[in-house]
Amino acid sequence: MRRPTPSSVVLAGCVLAAVITAASLGLGPREPTRAAPRTVVGGDDAVVPIPPARRAPDPPPPPPPSLPPGANDVVPLTLEVHIRTEDAGGHVQTVRQTVSRAADRLHVHTVNGAEWYFERNVRDPRRVSGFLVDHASRAIVIYSDSDVRNELGLPGWAFVVTLGLDPGRLADLEPSGEVRTVDRVRFTRYTTSRSDAAAPVVWWSDQHVLPGEFVTRNETGSTRVSVERARAGVNANVLQPPSFRFPDYRVIDFADWQEHH
Repeated sequence: MRRPTPSSVVLAGCVLAAVITAASLGLGPREPTRAAPRTVVGGDDAVVPIPPARRAPDPPPPPPPSLPPGANDVVPLTLEVHIRTEDAGGHVQTVRQTVSRAADRLHVHTVNGAEWYFERNVRDPRRVSGFLVDHASRAIVIYSDSDVRNELGLPGWAFVVTLGLDPGRLADLEPSGEVRTVDRVRFTRYTTSRSDAAAPVVWWSDQHVLPGEFVTRNETGSTRVSVERARAGVNANVLQPPSFRFPDYRVIDFADWQEHH
């Protein structure tokens, strides 16, 4: 079975730059459990059983981030997004994707034909589940809320609706007064003089809760995400659940997909 490649991942540049590692979740190598000492009681060398030392449970992951203001009321848009990633060695990869975004669903069509569908949780709007539609194997792979967080590096719906940008970064930035428009969507340039900022410049639309362009940097390289086209409305069909659109495809959990089942 063909596994998804990094270039097929929705919001690819952001995911490549921000995948959460096992170490960051406290899932690294565990210390070996040492055998409990034998305690001798009396002359018959009786042994008192001592339970082995137990490893403290891992702390629970932090809750999903709160939604940015206006996220519940975003107007449906179809976006043409360009993603440019550059690793520490200077290797550059570019990806173009068509993003269909509504207040509670988001669909991405990638250049290699794979599709991604994200759906906001009904009970907790901060959470999100994802679905990879792999046409080559006629499979729909389900990413639970924890899979989206741990495997794709997207800790909640707030990061999906903003195309992978951490909306909390805006609190560290100031509007510059510089404005530009992409197909009638107005973006204001936010910036900071801090050299250590992860996203020092963000073009942001308050009206649409949407970044027009931003760059993130870390020790592995940099990622630039740019909205090149924006059209009001979406194709309602692509925002239907994948199992409805492709009833003949088999549906498989991400854990089973990893095992090539």
